[in-house]
Amino acid sequence: MSKERLSTERYDRQERLPGWNQSALSSACVLVAGAGGLSNEVIKNLALMGIGRILVVDFDTIDASNLSRTVLFSDADIGLAKARVAVEAAARLNPAVRLRYIEGDLLYDVGLGFYRHSRLVVGGLDSLVARSSVGANCALAGIPFFDGGMWELGGEARVFYAGEGACFDCSLSDDDRLRAFERRSCTMFRRGGAADGRVMAATVSTASIIGGLLTHAAINFLCGGQTDGGEAVVYSAQRMTMHRTTLPRTPDCPSHRPCLDVTELEQWTNRRRAADLVRVASSELGGAAILELGRDFLLGFSCQECGRSEEVNAPVGKVNESAVACPSCGAPRGARVISRLDGSEPYADRALADLGVPPGEVLTARVGDRLRFYELTGDVRAFWA
Repeated sequence: MSKERLSTERYDRQERLPGWNQSALSSACVLVAGAGGLSNEVIKNLALMGIGRILVVDFDTIDASNLSRTVLFSDADIGLAKARVAVEAAARLNPAVRLRYIEGDLLYDVGLGFYRHSRLVVGGLDSLVARSSVGANCALAGIPFFDGGMWELGGEARVFYAGEGACFDCSLSDDDRLRAFERRSCTMFRRGGAADGRVMAATVSTASIIGGLLTHAAINFLCGGQTDGGEAVVYSAQRMTMHRTTLPRTPDCPSHRPCLDVTELEQWTNRRRAADLVRVASSELGGAAILELGRDFLLGFSCQECGRSEEVNAPVGKVNESAVACPSCGAPRGARVISRLDGSEPYADRALADLGVPPGEVLTARVGDRLRFYELTGDVRAFWA
């Protein structure tokens, strides 16, 4: 069969559906957060349906326990990166779709620009803090967040629209908020070990059902259909039932953030020097600008007991709490942490990437109470080139 005929006939059955808009799907970019069992179903579905561009983000690797519920993984993939294997397998299902992956942490390695240049995000995550971060970034980017979760014999698909109804954080209890950050110490360095030692049970049948619901919600949105935000569809495998529920919006929830008015820097990447962006912001804002990195960055440790110093150069959240102890004398070391700069610092001549700023990030510059938001758009353009 010729490529032209294949392209015409591939989506024939779904294009027969009332209200279907294949051109809208073909022009869309969808970010899939996570590449585990639930996201395997979503990635497979989106690829087969002809989404134009799909970006998959995951930092984990495949182990044997994944194979019973991941349609895109095989025995030969054990030990390999989930995101890469999922993208390569989905590309074989539909070579017409452009698939890319980021093998990294959603909290530290994916700039807000990747959200802003996507139409929506579908999440299949097992971490509350990651889901909260994704929900907050979707709100800042002004795009929907379709969030899925599973438990032993059930699951749910939830829809969150920026600025409308409940957000993901509205659904968190006080206990949830505590558990979301329990792997961080009071110093905010990462604690080692599993969060609570438990491994959640899951089946591929539940993953396929919840993944299907998420896919349909996303497709409906892209085709211009009506999907209510702040709602969830809850599935019970034991009872073979589904029901819809409205998620209450918490009035004082701090996560209802307005969409940002962003200046896109088409030629800028995170390889540019921090001091260069400070100069641009100072000129445009009419004063000495402060550049906020958007994260706490650990320059290094210094020990007052023995005088030993060590450069680290990593986001604080990536550093294990055990690193605080001096390797020479065992005493707690002082940390040199920055989160902003004015361009006069010796480290201001470093590339933004060397200060922990991920590709495509949106950075805040301020002069007094005047703010401007700058996107490193060049990273996003190069990524999809």
